[in-house]
Amino acid sequence: TDSNALANLTGRSLLEPALAFLFWLGLASSLYRISRPPFAFCAIWWAVLMIPIFLTPDRFPHFSRLITVAPVAFLFTAIALDWVVDGLGRLARRSLLLQQVGRWVLAIAIVLLYGTVAVGVYQDYFFRWSNNHNVYEDFHTSMVELADLMNADQSTNAVYVLACSGLASACNHYTLDFVHRQ
Repeated sequence: TDSNALANLTGRSLLEPALAFLFWLGLASSLYRISRPPFAFCAIWWAVLMIPIFLTPDRFPHFSRLITVAPVAFLFTAIALDWVVDGLGRLARRSLLLQQVGRWVLAIAIVLLYGTVAVGVYQDYFFRWSNNHNVYEDFHTSMVELADLMNADQSTNAVYVLACSGLASACNHYTLDFVHRQ
């Protein structure tokens, strides 16, 4: 999970629980078939790029750092799905009825899995994350709103006084400087 509100919903992991299960299944499948180059490549890619994530002392785990392993994490979920489909295909070859039913059950399961994940992600990012107070502060939304008010003021000789604390960094209103018309 990540605690950085700028990058992610606080406490949300890279993978939804169902995808995390498929990730671990795909990783195990890749380690089992590590003698084959594609699986060895994925396992090595993941292992090598996890090293900086573990060695970096700040905010562990960190979505900005996990971005390097995200592609292979999704490859592992695809490897797991491929393994499941292949296994079901071998079972279904024994019966024509099983083939027909198996295709529909598998298609429905995949649509439900990814549909559920998609709805959850949509709700998390477009409702929970976007309305989070930390995101409001971290993206300096108050400064953007203040600039909108200042820009709407039609008087030509208006003077604005902004309060600052004694800290020099607290007086840097870069967002306001950028958004306010000159």
